[in-house]
Amino acid sequence: ARDSSFIITYIIKNISNEDKSVGPWEVTRRIAGGVSFFPAGPDSAIMKKSNLPGVTVKDGIVWFEYDANKITADSKLFALASEGWLANVKDSVLFLKTFSDIPDSQLAPGQGEIEIYANKEKQYIELENHGEYMSLFPGDSITYKMKWTIKTIPANIDKSPGSQQLVEWVRKVAFKNKFNLKNALLNSED
Repeated sequence: ARDSSFIITYIIKNISNEDKSVGPWEVTRRIAGGVSFFPAGPDSAIMKKSNLPGVTVKDGIVWFEYDANKITADSKLFALASEGWLANVKDSVLFLKTFSDIPDSQLAPGQGEIEIYANKEKQYIELENHGEYMSLFPGDSITYKMKWTIKTIPANIDKSPGSQQLVEWVRKVAFKNKFNLKNALLNSED
């Protein structure tokens, strides 16, 4: 089957005359609903300042099941992650972001590698991922690349929160994407 996913490239350039501390932060809005999940980091995955209701951790996966009745204020999850992917499933459709996984020590201060936000008006959620936080000297730039994939989930896959079958299917898609992302990164021009 033809790969219909696409690669997004962000470039941050320091056009000032001073060193700047920067880190890429990609925010994707989706219509509210569904289930979002990603592999937890090696330490305590959920950061203490998180206030997003409906978050659980099962078998090393952080799950957020959207429930409009529980969203009474702007709410956000800050989490440490692993493997470099974040999935959202709504109406049997997978939206998957794959990106370079970074060590917790390279995150911007106070940020999670992955963050999920739900607005109190119950209109949308944000799926957010952070890249490496670093010093950028005048005239220098950094590139942050990721891959987005949208796929219909096969009918025989259990799509319920906590489903190991769903996680394994998404991992296959993500690892295929990671391989393709790595090749694309190696063969692309900046």
